Amino acid sequence: MDMINIAAESIDSYLAVIAMIYMIKYFFCREININKNIFIICGISELIIFLLKVIHINIIELPYSFPLILVLMLYNYKFKGLAKVLYIIPCLTISLMFAYLIVMAIGIFSGPVLLRDPMPDGIYNVLTYFSIIFDGTIIIFLRKKIKDNMYITLNKLDIVIMITVSIVIFLLICIMDQLKMRVVYDAIIDRCIIIVITICGIIMDSCLLISIFKSKSAVYYKSMNEINKHYMKMQLEHFDAYKKSQIETRRIKHDMKNHLICISEFLDNNKIDELKKYIYELNNGVINIDNVIKTGNMVVDSILNEKYSIIKQYNIKLSVDGRMGNETSVEPVDLCTIFANAIDNAIEGSIKENIETKRIIKIELRDNKNFIFIIFENNMTGVKGRIKNKYVTSKDDAINHGFGIMNMQYAAKKYNGDFEIKENDDIFRVEIVLPK
Repeated sequence: MDMINIAAESIDSYLAVIAMIYMIKYFFCREININKNIFIICGISELIIFLLKVIHINIIELPYSFPLILVLMLYNYKFKGLAKVLYIIPCLTISLMFAYLIVMAIGIFSGPVLLRDPMPDGIYNVLTYFSIIFDGTIIIFLRKKIKDNMYITLNKLDIVIMITVSIVIFLLICIMDQLKMRVVYDAIIDRCIIIVITICGIIMDSCLLISIFKSKSAVYYKSMNEINKHYMKMQLEHFDAYKKSQIETRRIKHDMKNHLICISEFLDNNKIDELKKYIYELNNGVINIDNVIKTGNMVVDSILNEKYSIIKQYNIKLSVDGRMGNETSVEPVDLCTIFANAIDNAIEGSIKENIETKRIIKIELRDNKNFIFIIFENNMTGVKGRIKNKYVTSKDDAINHGFGIMNMQYAAKKYNGDFEIKENDDIFRVEIVLPK
């Protein structure tokens, strides 16, 4: 029976750590990637703790889950990536503080029975099994709720303050864990002192988190403001291009009578060569204002046709394969973000290619019943290199280029789609999957 209780306790501790990671990802830190490594490492650590308990080496598991998750994050993200996920430090200390607060608060109303070591087996086992069910419910619920969001990176001051406060609170937890065995719990004043200390720790950590998230919210809304400005700029550019196209159409229509007179004159005088040249020049003018690219989607067509004059100006070969309809769950403004940024990046990359025959842009569109597949390919002269799946541009305006990639990624993630950048030899490839 003791072995079963120890196993139940280990399972409870394992699920508690996993549930804590899910809660941290859902409420605080979207960057945490919950993969099989997390489950394996947590399982191995809990197995070690289980074996130590079997041979009667007592380990207090709650404080040990704190360094366990830190080691886990370090394993997954290394030192540079860990700066992104240091929200977990105050989140963990808050979780531990709340656990102590609940136990101490129960002790005030129940007397010393729940606070003494050892706790009565019946009560302890009930709490363990209840905790297993509770943690399992949290994991199942949050697995369905978690969605990716924009990445947020902490600055150095945030990291220093966070680590300092959290270390103080963690040491406070360890001290309280030792004091718990020495305090006279029959005296309500002693239990109240511990609860007050715990509440102070929670307030410290909560204030730290609130201040950081207020700061990051300001950064987030600033970036969203930049994105909205970018949308407005693209819409104005498209409107200007459309207005110029309409003016050119009216001009040619107005001159059509004169063109017909000239053509008749060439025919009457049997000047065939001059007539061919005249028609060729006239035809080029008509092509420039016509919709050369037709994908079946009005937004995509307007963007690609708007960029076609630039593509033609720099002798870039454009290949558009496939079609996509207008019926899609993706908002027009998000389609505009994806295609405008993707074609702009492809054009700028192709322009940097010195050999004109290698200036090629390929666009593939696949529209099936449930998904839309979008692929952009061009040479990667404009890419200096890659650092952990993030590309370093050779553009002078690297900040705006970064916004372009981020905006495309955000637009795809907004619809639970997929955005991926690949490189193969000299080819830069962007793959996007969107729901229909």
